[in-house]
Amino acid sequence: MFFYTCNTDPYGRNDPSSSDDDDGARAFGRGSASARRSTTASTTTATSAASSTTAAASSATTIPAVAATTTAAATDLVRGATITLEPTAADGLSLRIELVCDGPDGPREAPAERAPRKRVAAVEAAAAAAAADAAAGRVCTICFDLGLGADMGDTEAKALANQLALVYGYNKRLSRPLALAFSGLDAASTPGAPGQLSVCGALAGWGWERWQLRREAGPPWEAFAQQPLVYLTADSPHVLTELKPGVAYIIGGMVDHTPKPGVSLGVAEAHGVATCRLPLDEHVTVRKPALTCLACFQILAGFERCGDWGRAVREAPAMHCAPMRKYVQWKTEEGRAAQQAPRPLRLA
Repeated sequence: MFFYTCNTDPYGRNDPSSSDDDDGARAFGRGSASARRSTTASTTTATSAASSTTAAASSATTIPAVAATTTAAATDLVRGATITLEPTAADGLSLRIELVCDGPDGPREAPAERAPRKRVAAVEAAAAAAAADAAAGRVCTICFDLGLGADMGDTEAKALANQLALVYGYNKRLSRPLALAFSGLDAASTPGAPGQLSVCGALAGWGWERWQLRREAGPPWEAFAQQPLVYLTADSPHVLTELKPGVAYIIGGMVDHTPKPGVSLGVAEAHGVATCRLPLDEHVTVRKPALTCLACFQILAGFERCGDWGRAVREAPAMHCAPMRKYVQWKTEEGRAAQQAPRPLRLA
């Protein structure tokens, strides 16, 4: 990488070659002809493979004393150049040209373009191990039924995609990631109304095609027909007490900016799927019909890790951040203390 710096005077006072023609050019803010010739010649010299790494020159220009940056393409060994103009303390401009060149063994891969191969391999290995354990019945599966909210509007579809992205990011950072699945993708690929954004369309903005999880086109009762199912819904009369290996626990993929009570319960009962609700009543009062997808998943992941529902609810980050924070009233001292601890402003 080479650098070229040129300090200039905006009024041409240091340029002995300034002429009347240059003064006319300056009047229209285009810079003097000599400045353009000097800058072009210096840039050509800097882009040569045999040039030194730093060169300085002085030329006249009347470009206003504000910082400006542009990127130009180059040829031969130079793959690109970044040109930066900045004001100096002496009422002038500093021109900095940064050239990106190929190495002796061919093009060098820019650091920003390098994929974190070790991290990606670790995430893929952990996801594959979780999927294998779920297939063998050694662990449970957490499935999001995206077909449930297929008729949502653009705002709700984007909010759901944001929550699912946070779920995936939270899961892959766990020491033992859970087996994730998305079902109902056929319905989620269809907009609720012409011209609206579908759930899958909103997920495309998060690059979800690269996520390591199970994808099912049909609804969960068809995708997991060979194993027990439990639909998690706040309207269920039954309380979830444990997470059993080999069971698929379904979370309705819906963002309810307007209350939609009984939707997931009705869908589950219509297809003969057992239902349960999370054991929140002993630990917290939620002034909202249902938890967010992120909060629900974090509580399940916390219980899978520690086996204590109170601790799982208390330590779920989404319970202490917007939008859930304003709906939550803790019943225990531990919960109130956790609410006072520093937290991110918003997770979903």
